[in-house]
Amino acid sequence: FSSKDRLLAPRQQPRQPDPCIGRGAMATPATTIRLLACFAVAACLLMVHSGSRLVSGPERIRSGKLERADEEVGALRRQLEAARAEAAAAATEARAATRRAEAAEAAEAKALAQAAAAALPRRTASSGPGEGLSGLEEANGRLLSRDDILARVSVGQPAFFTVANSAYADLAENWALLLRPLLRGTTAGHMFVASLDGALATRLLARRLPTLRVGLGSNDTGRAPPQSKAPPVEVSANFRLKFSMFRAYGVTKADLIVWLLRAGRPAVVSDVDCAWLSRPQALLELQPTADVLAGTDCLDTAADDDRSDRSSVVPRCGHHPGSLWSAWFNTGVS
Repeated sequence: FSSKDRLLAPRQQPRQPDPCIGRGAMATPATTIRLLACFAVAACLLMVHSGSRLVSGPERIRSGKLERADEEVGALRRQLEAARAEAAAAATEARAATRRAEAAEAAEAKALAQAAAAALPRRTASSGPGEGLSGLEEANGRLLSRDDILARVSVGQPAFFTVANSAYADLAENWALLLRPLLRGTTAGHMFVASLDGALATRLLARRLPTLRVGLGSNDTGRAPPQSKAPPVEVSANFRLKFSMFRAYGVTKADLIVWLLRAGRPAVVSDVDCAWLSRPQALLELQPTADVLAGTDCLDTAADDDRSDRSSVVPRCGHHPGSLWSAWFNTGVS
């Protein structure tokens, strides 16, 4: 070649590898490794960032639910506290109303006793034998003891009694006022009302009706049990509405029956809603060998008197011979 040719076409040098990958470029193993590492780091960062966004969403939802639940619980607590406060206020008012009612009842009973005492004549030293109150009526102006009752009722003679409290005051008066005219003469004092509370006792004493003070379920009439120093249990409510009280009332009634029988006095006990129409001695004499005679709530006197053998039944009167229905026994024992 000529020198001109050498200037125009210089000797070609070998191509050096391009450190960057590009069009027509070549990559060495080291470059490839560095690039792969860069891709891996970028992928990791992307995954972490995406994961944080996915986790933070449910956490925010859960946090919001917890806040709302806390608010609902707080509201319920406030409502519960308000309800408790209302209940406490209602209970306080109920106790106050009960105390006011008891005070009014006691005042009424006291006023009634005073009025009755003022209206009834008193026996004086100058009074004749038939004037003023009889000795029995005077004695009925105070509470009777068991000894007083046994002194009135001779051995072998029946003693009539019922058990009541002030919830049945009207019935108790009616029971005594209907029976008293039937027990004239020597049996005039053979009856008494066992009072379960002081209010009824005061009312009966004002009417000069024989009254024995008893405690509910007590085995020592008129006082607490001997081993106890507590006073008699006052029961002024309707004891039939509570089974435990009604059962204790039955215990008191049984205690009085056992006491009279052990003292040799037959017991004729009836519920306070009983209305005596005649003396039962004639009926008792029809069964001289009977140890116990029981009555029912039969309100049909004709059916009650009919002792014939028949299958027909009048409601609550199924105690006759041949009856195919229940006897409907009540608590009357004689």
